[in-house]
Formats: sequence, structure tokens, C-alpha cells
Amino acid sequence: MNRALGEVTRRSSSDRAKATLNRLSRRLISLTAGARVNPAPAFPGQSTDRTAESYRRDLAEFVAAKRGIDVTRAVELMGRAEGQFLGGWGGQDYRRFTELALETFRPLYDETSDAELVRTYQFHGPVDFLRMIGYAIPTLQDIGPILKCLEGNSKVEILDYGCGLAHRTVAVARCLLKRQVNVKVTFVDIRRDLHFDFLNFFAGNTALTMSF
Repeated sequence: MNRALGEVTRRSSSDRAKATLNRLSRRLISLTAGARVNPAPAFPGQSTDRTAESYRRDLAEFVAAKRGIDVTRAVELMGRAEGQFLGGWGGQDYRRFTELALETFRPLYDETSDAELVRTYQFHGPVDFLRMIGYAIPTLQDIGPILKCLEGNSKVEILDYGCGLAHRTVAVARCLLKRQVNVKVTFVDIRRDLHFDFLNFFAGNTALTMSF
């Protein structure tokens, strides 16, 4: 009976954690012009096209600035690190590695409450960060319907809930900036230092106005 009760408690905690993740995963794009767009679900990653655009170049510049080395050296270090896994950070080998890390540290970092879930996300932040770097940035075709809805706006504000590394939002913002649109982005997510530092660095290299 105690085993059954423990199983019910565990499942209840897991359901609560999943509900929290679902809340964090909702995305909303709002426009100062008053128009609203219902964007597609968050980009799932795991692109099978290894030529697809990603954050890798941005990461190389970020690593170079953070460590005080040149970009060529940063690219070399990244290649060596990513080469430890078949398919790189976006492949199944690395995904399995992240799953093993979750189970390995579960005695210390679990998801039995919302507060603990936040601490767990923060602890696993660097591992999760590299997995997200492996995601492909949505193409112009992917975000075409969103851009069409934004035509004619000189200023756009984007509010991204559960942003992660904001692949879809960044793709939209980049296209709008190229069209001389004033873009302001607000990111909302569990605070993980590496994610925040990278997005802040990225925004600093563009005309993107960002808050977190």
C-alpha cells in the first residue's frame, strides 16, 4: 500500500512539473499597432538538415568574447566539444546524454515542486543550453505567415514566454530588422545565466532591443 501511495505521489509531482513546463512554453506575439499573431508552437529542434542556419556562429563569437580568445580558436573548441557526440549537440547522442544527466542528478535535483523544478532547470542550464544551440533557426518559409501579418508595421514588440534561446522569435526579429522595422523583444523564462548572457550578447550585436 505504501508503494502504491508513493507511486501516486510521484505521478502527481510529475504532472505538476509538466503543467509548469506547459505554462512556460506558451508563446505570444503582440504588436504596438494592435494586431495579434498566434505563432506556431515552439520550434522543436533536432533538424535533420545539417546545413540549416543555427546559433553556432553567434556562439563562437560569444565564446571568444567571454574567454578572451579569437573566433577561430572558439570554433576549434566548439568543434572538438560537439564532436564528442554523433550528430553534435542537435543529435540523438547528445539528447541521450542530457537524459542521463537528469537521471544521474535526480537524487539532488528533481521536479517534486515548482520551486524545485526551477532549481533543477538552473542546475542543468549549461547542458540544456548546448542542446538548444544544436537547434536550427526557423527558415523564412517557416515564419512567412507571421511576417505577412506584420507587414506595414514600423514598430513591433514581441513577448516570448518560455523563450529558451528564442529561435523562432529571433528569426522573426532578424527579418523585421532587415526591413528597417523597430523591434523590441521581452523574454520570459526561468532565469538561467548562460541563456541570459548569450541572448544579451546576441542582442548587443544587433539593433534588437531586449529585456528579460
